[in-house]
Amino acid sequence: MLDTRTKIVHGRDTGEPAITVGVIRKAPPRFPADRDFPVPPTVEVDVTRPDGRVETVDVLTDVVETGRIVPAASLESRQRPCPGGYRIVSQWGWIPLVTALGGTLGVVTTYRNQRCLLTNAHVIARASTPGNPVYQPGWSAWDLQTDWNRIGRCDGTFEIITSDSLQSVPTVRNRYDFAWARVDSRTTSFAVPPIWPHEKALELNSGTLSDADKAFVSWIGATTGVRQDAMVTSEAAMYRTEPTWGRYAYWRSCLAFTSQDIGGHLELQSGDSGSAVIATLTKRVIGLMTSHSESGSEIHATRIPPEWPAAGDPQGLVPAPGSILPV
Repeated sequence: MLDTRTKIVHGRDTGEPAITVGVIRKAPPRFPADRDFPVPPTVEVDVTRPDGRVETVDVLTDVVETGRIVPAASLESRQRPCPGGYRIVSQWGWIPLVTALGGTLGVVTTYRNQRCLLTNAHVIARASTPGNPVYQPGWSAWDLQTDWNRIGRCDGTFEIITSDSLQSVPTVRNRYDFAWARVDSRTTSFAVPPIWPHEKALELNSGTLSDADKAFVSWIGATTGVRQDAMVTSEAAMYRTEPTWGRYAYWRSCLAFTSQDIGGHLELQSGDSGSAVIATLTKRVIGLMTSHSESGSEIHATRIPPEWPAAGDPQGLVPAPGSILPV
């Protein structure tokens, strides 16, 4: 990847024009491999002056790790190891066309002292029921060779409490649309291209968001297939989702966003659920995308719950059969 942008140093925009060079992975300049091409600190560029004269000037370079650049459609393809942003599916029961759920693998990181993939409960825990197998890619639910595509099972989720009627004052408002599955390095990757190209687990933030956490965030969903950049405008959004299987769900303490560009448009589509919201400056995962309004004017994400939540929350933690959780 080659581009002309301003140079970024330690997450700060210097405002200096630069030639941006995208690489799969940065290598120490003292130990280049045979196929490595060292990027010089500056390059000579011919510039045409207002009087027509052509002058050669030195322009800074800025090397950024992008990982592999792939077509957006590949987010639907089978990947091993699979990074965040790709389509996953869970199957509940034995009738794929009826019971298949789908969404986005948000992120793989360390959760509950284990390597886990994180996504929405409504993606891999139908009816708040853990234990479902998790497959990648999305078409696995309709493939007879599903075991070849299995990457884990839903090991735990938060119960989503619903109502069969509209309530002026909801008895319970859910906070977390969140589930996880234990995975290994053969099937999954810590990366979330093109946001986080590294094989290092991103940190989770389940506490108070700092100004740096909220100022610049990004996500990529399997359906939209492009990186989106935004700012957090609220940590206390409340809303109601329309009936799923005839039942309403009420939500509180959710994240809301606005585009970083004035008048810019953010988009979330069916299948983007579970996308990890990553803070650009702090490199922390602060939420998972969950819902959007039909007009597209409102986009919401669930916060990351504490790894070991205190007892007493009406929205209960549900382990999969055979899992051992602390009391």
